[in-house]
Amino acid sequence: LGVAEISFNLENAKNILEKFLTLEPKTNLKFLRTRVNARATLGVIYSELGDQKKGEELALEAVNLIDPTDSRFREAYILAMNDYYFFLMKSGKVKEPIEGYIELLNLVDKNYGTTDSMKTHLLNNLGFGYSMLGKNDLALETYLEGEKIASIYLSEKKTLANLQLNIADSYFWRADMKKSLEYSLKALKNVNHLLPIGKITLYSRISARETILGNHKKALEYASTGLEVAKNYHGVNHPSNLILLDSLALANKLSKNYEESYQNLVDIYNIISQTCSVSYTHLTLPTKA
Repeated sequence: LGVAEISFNLENAKNILEKFLTLEPKTNLKFLRTRVNARATLGVIYSELGDQKKGEELALEAVNLIDPTDSRFREAYILAMNDYYFFLMKSGKVKEPIEGYIELLNLVDKNYGTTDSMKTHLLNNLGFGYSMLGKNDLALETYLEGEKIASIYLSEKKTLANLQLNIADSYFWRADMKKSLEYSLKALKNVNHLLPIGKITLYSRISARETILGNHKKALEYASTGLEVAKNYHGVNHPSNLILLDSLALANKLSKNYEESYQNLVDIYNIISQTCSVSYTHLTLPTKA
């Protein structure tokens, strides 16, 4: 129930899973995978809500539940380590996770085969690690390998969309806007499998690419769709909306919707003022055209 609730209400999902942790059977090995998965999912929720430290703590708890030498739970161990390494990378520690991901990939190849679905998650996060180190060619190569495997599995549509979004970003930084848009639109096919933050990110990315390519009407449509998702999820004045609002402001300006563009800029100003009041005390409202 907690996992299913993620797509609708993160706070409700968090409360359900935290309740499970207080009631879970501690000694029955039949529930070990469920206990591990509950912590992994709860960690993702805390991450989405902005509490990375709590997410990392839960990921480590999940790892510590498993005996890595027990082959019965090898798959659960691999996935738990995948989550833990990802949290380490988000905290700025990259070298150890990259080495760990390579070891886990070798473990999967040896025990489950070279196209097992677990590799999609590992490759996606490994690519993220490479990109953090500025190894963009290696990151793109890794993402593309993950996409190839993910496309085999109907159960990996969320991971496939995330991989394609990362591939789109890789092409963006190569200044290949057409290829970037191509992969963004591929990800759009599975947008309903993404969490709300992922949907908002995707729509903002597509809008930005369409704007650069001169398709201002399409850019406005995608940004507006993303804003509706944001409104229903956490409202307009949320820090994660900054990139979306920036795309929307530009799309509105280029579409000669000056009033709407001004309001987008005001929303951006309000978000920055509320979340970074000390660092951005020098900011002033944009001049209205």
